[in-house]
Amino acid sequence: MKQRIYSQLEPNAKRQLAKFAARAATSEAQVIEAAVELFLSPQKDDKRDAAITRRLNRLSSQSDRMSRDFMIMSETLALFIHYQLAIAPPIPVSDQDAARAKANEAMEQFMNHLVRRLENGRSIIASVVERFQPTETDFFTLDLDKPNDDDGTGASHG
Repeated sequence: MKQRIYSQLEPNAKRQLAKFAARAATSEAQVIEAAVELFLSPQKDDKRDAAITRRLNRLSSQSDRMSRDFMIMSETLALFIHYQLAIAPPIPVSDQDAARAKANEAMEQFMNHLVRRLENGRSIIASVVERFQPTETDFFTLDLDKPNDDDGTGASHG
């Protein structure tokens, strides 16, 4: 046997209840009863917890990808700097002004190219990251003193 309860609603909530009941072709009492059952249902908590868990899993995956991407970019930069320092010959004092001017020009071209790529949404890093899925050990087993042996032939590529 159903028991009667009395409660008061704000006028706006009462209007919304009446509209919903009319659209659903049911009584306001049935809408209130269903809402109370849903509110008190342990399944509601389970659904909420499952939704939170899914969101946390997505955020964790995104964080893992960002961490991997950052590691790849950091290692790429470190390798580039190491390579540049290893091959860059010393510049005689008499040529340093010309070298600075050339470097400024190259930097300006680089920045313009970077801006164009970013505006177009194209990313070299994203394509590299998508193409290669290195592991952490790949970075720490790299021997820069050995010839490149990517194809297994023992031949140095350059």
